[in-house]
Amino acid sequence: MDLAEDERADERLAKLTAALELVERVQPWRYAQLQRHLRRVIIIARGGQMYDFDIRACLLDAAFVAGQEVVTLAGALVHEGVHARLSDSGIRHRTANRARLERLTTDAQVHFLRTAGEETLAEAILAVAEREWWSDEAMLNRRVEQLRGYDAAPWMILLYRRLTGAATWGGRA
Repeated sequence: MDLAEDERADERLAKLTAALELVERVQPWRYAQLQRHLRRVIIIARGGQMYDFDIRACLLDAAFVAGQEVVTLAGALVHEGVHARLSDSGIRHRTANRARLERLTTDAQVHFLRTAGEETLAEAILAVAEREWWSDEAMLNRRVEQLRGYDAAPWMILLYRRLTGAATWGGRA
């Protein structure tokens, strides 16, 4: 499903389909896991890539989908699909275990990329994994970007920050 609603929606959906087909060819067992645990994939206007536990969906930033190679997109689907599998297994993401869970999902992504013959990309993913993109602050930033991507009113963003206990983070609504 593409919620970005622009002239490139068909192109993004075709690329998403190609990425799923690549996962099926390279790691059929992983594709079966995606089918079993990942309820939906939603392309959003902004806000990065993440698994949304509340709606059990992989959210992918429209610019990311449009701007990346199919293999990179496939790797992201594998990563978020492992989040879905862990969630379905009853493992909850908490601040205390988030780094460990991100390591598990990143390891699966890297394994997929290496199996697909993308060693350089796998090494790049490992380098990025050294940064904590999963911190509470980073997650809040991604959610705020998602709201901005849908032209949320500043008061709505401020309310979101207050409800999440981060009313003053970032200095702007």
